[in-house]
Amino acid sequence: MQQRHPSHPTLPTPQSTQRPSGETPALPPPSSSRSSALRIPPPPPPPPGFAPSSASLPLSSPSLRMPETFLPPAAPSPPRRRGLLAALRAAPPWVPWLLAVLVTFAALYGVVWGYGVRARLLDQAEKAQAAAGAAAAARQSVERELAPLKADKAGIASEKASLAAVRASLTKELEVQASQQAALTATADRLRETMKREIAQGDVYLNESKGRLQVGLVDRILFERGGVSLSARGEGVLARVGAALAGTEGWQIQVSGHTDNTPVANNLRPRYPSNWELSLVHSARVVRFLQERAVTPPDRLVASGHGEYQPVASNQLAADRAKNRRIEILVTPAPKPPLR
Repeated sequence: MQQRHPSHPTLPTPQSTQRPSGETPALPPPSSSRSSALRIPPPPPPPPGFAPSSASLPLSSPSLRMPETFLPPAAPSPPRRRGLLAALRAAPPWVPWLLAVLVTFAALYGVVWGYGVRARLLDQAEKAQAAAGAAAAARQSVERELAPLKADKAGIASEKASLAAVRASLTKELEVQASQQAALTATADRLRETMKREIAQGDVYLNESKGRLQVGLVDRILFERGGVSLSARGEGVLARVGAALAGTEGWQIQVSGHTDNTPVANNLRPRYPSNWELSLVHSARVVRFLQERAVTPPDRLVASGHGEYQPVASNQLAADRAKNRRIEILVTPAPKPPLR
């Protein structure tokens, strides 16, 4: 008598379920996504010493067969990969020839296309080189045309600089002349104020024009009657004239002696044979007085004699001859020293 496990029902004796070798059991397709997701867990193993009775149900019984909807679907087998050579072997015989023709045509097209591109690039390179050559030639031509212009520009710049220097020199010279003219006018005003009485009597006259100041003094107010020495009155007059000329720095003082056409007196003729010598000694006496008594720099003094040959009036009348016997003091800008 066999014992039965109280938790397991009596199962019929299973029949042989062996299948021929190589036969794969057919798995039904899942009825729905929900039924395919269900998995029935395997039953627990029977207890030790358990053996199914002969009255148990066989395993091939329809009542114990698992529904097909509960079986898991079989995994699809991966596709088999075939190589290119295998594909070519399996393909019709005209396929390799077609591929060869296509490859050859593609290679020829690539060669033709490459030569065309190369020809276009060479043409573009030649055009670019020709354009560069033309540009270089044009640049050289422009540089040749600009060369004399640059030289002219340099010459113009040099002339401009020279003109600027000349302009600056002229401006400075004009400023100096304006300053000298102002000083000369001030000197003339001082002389008019100082020699007011002599000017009123006609013994002294002033003439200012063109940057020159001329002071005329008749000889009767300067020299002794019938002689060549300065009188006391003459020294006083020359002292006032020298004081007025003291402000003419940078000017030249030229003293000129003049006579009438009367021959030299007999008492003076041995020393002064003609009016040339007489006029020159008169101017020398005035220059020496201005140097020694009026402290006038000697390098600014000039003595000259003109005799009877530059009269200011006719020698017919005695009054006119008196005007011709005179000393003229000419104040002019000092000449520039010579370059050494």
